[in-house]
Amino acid sequence: MGACFSLPIKAENPTSEAVTQENESSDFCGRISSISGHQGQNLGTETDILECSSLKNFRFAVLQAATNNFHQDSMVAEDAFGCLFKGQIKNQALTFLTPGTRLIIAVKKLREYRSNCHEEFLAEIKYLTHLNHPNLVKLVGYCLEDEHRLLAYEFMAGGSLDNRLFMKNPSSQPLSWGNRMKIALDAAKGLAFLHSDEVNVIFRDFKSSSIFLSLNNDAKLYGLGLARNGPTGGEEHVFTRVMGITGYVAPEYAASGCLTAKCDVYAFGAVLFEIITSRRMKDVIHSAGKTSVKDWAIMKGQYLSIMDVEIEGQYSISGAEKAANLALQSQSQAEHASGCCSTGTASD
Repeated sequence: MGACFSLPIKAENPTSEAVTQENESSDFCGRISSISGHQGQNLGTETDILECSSLKNFRFAVLQAATNNFHQDSMVAEDAFGCLFKGQIKNQALTFLTPGTRLIIAVKKLREYRSNCHEEFLAEIKYLTHLNHPNLVKLVGYCLEDEHRLLAYEFMAGGSLDNRLFMKNPSSQPLSWGNRMKIALDAAKGLAFLHSDEVNVIFRDFKSSSIFLSLNNDAKLYGLGLARNGPTGGEEHVFTRVMGITGYVAPEYAASGCLTAKCDVYAFGAVLFEIITSRRMKDVIHSAGKTSVKDWAIMKGQYLSIMDVEIEGQYSISGAEKAANLALQSQSQAEHASGCCSTGTASD
């Protein structure tokens, strides 16, 4: 299992020592790396998934109007799977809204030409219909009409962590050290929930753009279209097609396709590295020729040299070392525990 650890949280006063939030992140290692227990439902048929869903089934025209015909100005995020738009639905379209009010949502328009578009669409509905946690973005509804596949989520006004860290806005202040540690803890709690015995789900594609923020910098995990049920019945992993972005993918998973919750732990280490440095992990790898947080940190020689200069003075040396060590431990324990064994379950 590896050495257990908790996420250190540093107070805004740079002279105080970083403190460990025991109640918020007790036995983080044990929770985030849980790979046994309850097996979730199989993906099932489209009919099974949609009939079991309590989500709102939107007409395409409603979501099209809400996003101003998916106008570029409404787009808040984009990835290989689709585009995310901000939308406003008037009360005429939803009977439960008070007259004169509007529902602000985020609408994900999946790329119809992708071969796995429908599978990812159903997976998102399957998981988010049954999973409810303060650190998971809520799914409000969906649209399945002709070739269109759309998902409607609660709107996170703070945008993605990826944008906040790497797409600098001159009019906004950089995230403070305290907020960065709060975001990391929220993300860890979301992963720990997914990895718990009762849920047993592996995120599989965890990265900084998978984390969305409120205006108060509360963080929630977004996008479970590539998630998979974890192994059960004494099995130690599931075999699956390798998915993910360079820098976030555990080496053993990339080499073998053996997926465990430790793969998410490895990705968490990469995201924590990005949180404390404001450097994209994939850019560091490409520029330095390194393959992990550990390799790059060793090359740099000391932790303080990799910290984001924009938050200098907001953290103690002890707090910086604890955060950097946690990033290293996340990847090290995943590397040591992700070796492929002889038994496993096949999954796409």
